[in-house]
Formats: sequence, C-alpha cells, structure tokens
Amino acid sequence: RAQKGETYKWSLEERAKYFPSYGLPNADDITQDEAIRIAGDAIRKETGMAEDDLKQYAAYALYVIDDISLPTPFWMVHYILEDASGRSRKILTVYMDARTGEVLKVDGGGNANG
Repeated sequence: RAQKGETYKWSLEERAKYFPSYGLPNADDITQDEAIRIAGDAIRKETGMAEDDLKQYAAYALYVIDDISLPTPFWMVHYILEDASGRSRKILTVYMDARTGEVLKVDGGGNANG
C-alpha cells in the first residue's frame, strides 16, 4: 500500500479493497463525477472562490460507507492545491449524502500539514 502514495489518490476500487470504511457507489447513488461537480459548486458558494481559481485544485472523491460522524453512505470530496513537488498546500473538503447529493458539510480554508 505504501508504494501507491496518498490513499486519497487511489481509485475507488483500491480503497474499497484495503479499507473497510470505504466502498463503491451503487445505482441509487449520485456518480463520482456528480459528487465532484456538486462539491466544486459548494466550495465556490462557501468561499466565494472564482471557478478559475478552483481549477488549480485537484479533486479526489472518496465513497464512505462506515463513519460515526455522518450518516452513511456519503461522498467526501477533497479539493487539494499542491505545490510543485506534489505536496498538499491547501485542502478543501465537502461531505455530501451519496444518495441525494445534499451537501452536509464544507471544511477548509486551512493549510495542509505537509
């Protein structure tokens, strides 16, 4: 697993295979692409960020099936701004209901730890 790099960059299938709290969406869920689009809209609304500025961030969607803090399943979408060496400089995260796409929480504005 360590050779694959940061787990948020793994495919949905890879995360589901190695981590029991992650799974794969089914036909009742919004798609990964829809989750990323909704998350981008939520970040722009929450922060006032321009669309061109958000395009500098890479988006990674995680499908969570087991968590004690939010009702599952939910999509957790990270928008990550990386420096030239690939280290995370800033992370914005949106949590949304996997079935409806309703945004549950938006976190961010802080800097990454490394």
